[in-house]
Amino acid sequence: MLRIIIYTLLLFLTACTISPQKEMISVATPIQFQHDSTKVYLEDYFVNPTRIDSIQTQLKHDWNKKNSTITFIENPSSAIENIRFWIDGVSYDIPAFKSKKQEVVFQLQLQKDAPVSIMGSFNGWVPEILSLNEGVYSKTLLLPEGSHQYLFQIDGQNTLDPSNPDSVSNGMGSFNSLVNIGENPQDFHIQSERYDQQAIYVKCIGDCEQISAYVDNHKMDYSLDSQIIKIDLNQVRPDSEYIRVWATSGKAISNDLLIPLKNGRVLKDPSLLQRTNKHAMQLYFMMVDRFNNGQTDNDFPVADNAIQPIANYMGGDFVGITDKIKSGYFKDLGMNTLWLSPITKNPKDAWGLWNKGGQESEFSGYHGYWPISTTQIDERYGSHLEFVELIDEAHNHGINILIDHVANHVHQEHPVYQNNKDWATSLYLEDGRMNTELWDEQRLTTWFDSFLPTLDFSKKEVVEAMTDSALFWFENYDIDGFRHDATKHVQIDFWRTLTRKINERVAIPDQRNIYQVGETYGSPELINSYVKTGLLDGQFDFNMYDAAIHAFVNEDGNIDRLLQVLEESMKTYGSHHLMANITGNQDKVRFMSYADGSVAFEEDPKKAGWSRTIELKDTIAYKRLQNLAAFTFFIPGIPVIYYADEIGDVGAGDPDNRRMMRFENLSTYESQTREVFSWLANYRKHNISLLYGETRVLYQDNEGFVLSRNYFGEQEVLLVNNSNQQKEFKIQLSPNMTSKYSKNQGNLLVLEPCSFNLLSNH
Repeated sequence: MLRIIIYTLLLFLTACTISPQKEMISVATPIQFQHDSTKVYLEDYFVNPTRIDSIQTQLKHDWNKKNSTITFIENPSSAIENIRFWIDGVSYDIPAFKSKKQEVVFQLQLQKDAPVSIMGSFNGWVPEILSLNEGVYSKTLLLPEGSHQYLFQIDGQNTLDPSNPDSVSNGMGSFNSLVNIGENPQDFHIQSERYDQQAIYVKCIGDCEQISAYVDNHKMDYSLDSQIIKIDLNQVRPDSEYIRVWATSGKAISNDLLIPLKNGRVLKDPSLLQRTNKHAMQLYFMMVDRFNNGQTDNDFPVADNAIQPIANYMGGDFVGITDKIKSGYFKDLGMNTLWLSPITKNPKDAWGLWNKGGQESEFSGYHGYWPISTTQIDERYGSHLEFVELIDEAHNHGINILIDHVANHVHQEHPVYQNNKDWATSLYLEDGRMNTELWDEQRLTTWFDSFLPTLDFSKKEVVEAMTDSALFWFENYDIDGFRHDATKHVQIDFWRTLTRKINERVAIPDQRNIYQVGETYGSPELINSYVKTGLLDGQFDFNMYDAAIHAFVNEDGNIDRLLQVLEESMKTYGSHHLMANITGNQDKVRFMSYADGSVAFEEDPKKAGWSRTIELKDTIAYKRLQNLAAFTFFIPGIPVIYYADEIGDVGAGDPDNRRMMRFENLSTYESQTREVFSWLANYRKHNISLLYGETRVLYQDNEGFVLSRNYFGEQEVLLVNNSNQQKEFKIQLSPNMTSKYSKNQGNLLVLEPCSFNLLSNH
């Protein structure tokens, strides 16, 4: 008996040493191999990478122990490889995905000699010269799987590829050529089936050749019988967080399963998730100045007649936000995370100029993106104590607080620039051009305006100083994360250094779960290059939003393109990614004003807002906005409401899309829209399949689609009728499927024009 007790105790003590939090920072995102060599920074994954004893892999590699890097000099032969690290006799595993890039040859035959270039989503729309050989212009590019938009440029004129019949709207009244690269085997995927106290069971649809299962950062054993994968739960510790599963078929990798755990068993009840659980976050973004004026003592608009009222301060502040937290506004709306626009000091005078369409105005810094301090709160928003109260009140109501962090640039009055002029990139290029708004051509050096110096993060001293100042907000306030402005314009080293410091000084010692989300416009490959363990948790999926706008604003929207982008998003970022899906943002025309025809895609949206009064034209826009909201809250990722979208506010480009929030005297349509947003957010919050379920497209045509989320047999189904006519959906559903939003049920469902329906089997 004594021997059994001692043996059991030894097993327990041994198991206690295999905690993924002991040596590794978090559950590791897979390593994505490049086409040639791949460099991995071990400090991204390990608390102290110098403690690594050995690395177990069959791949050729160069391990630089001094710099804590490992460089793989070949691409794996199999779709998924496992890289094993040993520390004090304990193994830690990270999955690694083979590069899926392919060489693509673009060719154009002309009857004349002329300068020919190609530009597209794969190169930031910066023209690249084609070579000429025997009358054929050509260029070979290495592109990742997915769809890529592009154009040829001949003598400076953009043109479609005459040899490619596939094209897609560019959202501005014209079209781009479209090339699709790679595809998965037909209907190859895995799905969670059932679980008990001993094991979980996963079904493989298609020819599964290899299974990769992990509990946190430890590879798991499994058995495969008749396409059913069985994973023994005896391999799980009481403090384990997640089980992850992938399957491969040839070169294809299936969707991933992400299964949350509680006390060593599968978690089914979402109410048991902590407030800071990232997958359960639902964000509400407000511009502080435009949300709610809680007190007038701090109202200090810029006293300059050159600023029109829409571009000046309107009085929103911390007290106003706190009042709405106390009143239960966000709880009723189903929001558990607030993202605040930048709160640091901005200049007290006017800057910039709008002078188009007969309208002229300078601007105040009401938006917060012109910092003259990195650590001081702008008194127009409130005081230190008022911000502390806002955070405390939010946490007491189960709400997280994220603040907008501006790293890329400062205002020219900022002491950082005044005292260190050499810390900024050059305002002028070598060819004499002013280096402003060259977003892709000069991505890492361009200035947003002539009074907003871009910091040069190629310099180590700039990275160290500015990441330290960013840590101020975590070390002095109990905030839950950052939204990062202009992410792609800042070198990767800044984000790696910042995240490492957050982990070392805040997240690990204080056990705080910090969420970081970035803002990048560009290709999925560029966006994803900033998203992984050691960098950011996610970014805004603007490609998804752009596809959603064009799908939902009118009845002949491109549904095929929307669902194609959805599939690409899951392949690129993972089936359970932490990307943010938006209903709108401060840089976009309000969805309502596209959907009702007030603003056209092909016009200058800012000029539209300055040139005429944008008002609601057609109430059908409310239904279309509700369809967008249903899609946003249903798909993988973190849903984000841009303030006033929940009531269907209108507006053209900024600043017209940044009107003061309205809470009272709403129209019937506005109140109904807010009810729909609230219902969707609260429904997602209480259904685990919408947080962790696998996603499938069950049906699609030119007028609508049907999506499914499944989590161990708990299934939610979204039906969207995008047409202006009543639509019948004939789809095979489980016999116990019932509607949560109408009386329709069974295999024949009828949806009213421009509407959605949610069904559930539980």
